[in-house]
Amino acid sequence: MDIVRGAANIIKLIYAKRRGENVKAELVKQVCEYYDVRKNEDLKEGDLRFLRYIASEAGVPQYYDMLNNFHDNNIGNVEDIHLDTMPVIADECALYTADNIYLHKYQKKVVDRFRVNECNRFFLSASTSFGKTFLIYEIIRKMQYDNIVLIFPTIALLSENIHKIFGNLDYGWVKDMYKVHTLSDTELQDHHNLFIYTPERFLSFLDKHGDFHPNFFFVDEVYKIDNEFLVEDEQRENERDVAYRISTHIGLETTTDCLLAGPYINIDVQNQQSSIVRFLNWAHIKL
Repeated sequence: MDIVRGAANIIKLIYAKRRGENVKAELVKQVCEYYDVRKNEDLKEGDLRFLRYIASEAGVPQYYDMLNNFHDNNIGNVEDIHLDTMPVIADECALYTADNIYLHKYQKKVVDRFRVNECNRFFLSASTSFGKTFLIYEIIRKMQYDNIVLIFPTIALLSENIHKIFGNLDYGWVKDMYKVHTLSDTELQDHHNLFIYTPERFLSFLDKHGDFHPNFFFVDEVYKIDNEFLVEDEQRENERDVAYRISTHIGLETTTDCLLAGPYINIDVQNQQSSIVRFLNWAHIKL
């Protein structure tokens, strides 16, 4: 990439975005590629101010933080605050949810959709790098739900979340606030239970607690409930598909607030014959 031309294209996209043109995805892509080219260079203060500015305009200020992964010193720290960086700093402040945790703008857009004393039911279709699982805990932090069910497709993902809660200090508030359950045969508290299950374990849990009604229900990789979105080597009915469908159906019927998440899927909301559109309409879920 030609550095000057790349910078010029990014500036053009920033102005196009401000005019209301639909260029956000292209802006994120080009800023990411620009960072990739420049990350190992000897960056001066002017370079750093520009890099911070374009990351903020793209909505992903975390790109700037990642510069430290490629340099021995704290290259991301700019000593002097200039007038052109003040708006950037102000924008970043609005993205913080805790002292050392902040979202990118597209994650914040999702969190802001969740509002206390309203019916919050959403389907988030986004790329793998979006940070969907990370987002769940920020929604919980904001909404302060009482009893929560998180459904993950595999034991590996279940274990990854347990390790995060008990091994990462940033998630210490979760284990302090909730009793975490991973097995179906478990003793419930009167309040503040967090269930992290596979679909099969959730169904097994319901066999013993049929009257259970969570306040928030999350399903990861929800595309598995619809064979239309499976890749070719997965396109066959199996017990896992059935477990996913039944657990999702029961969870949605017994919970007010929910978030279903999956990879980016091009959904034609105007096609009322589409199975996924009919499903979203049935469950009163917004895309």
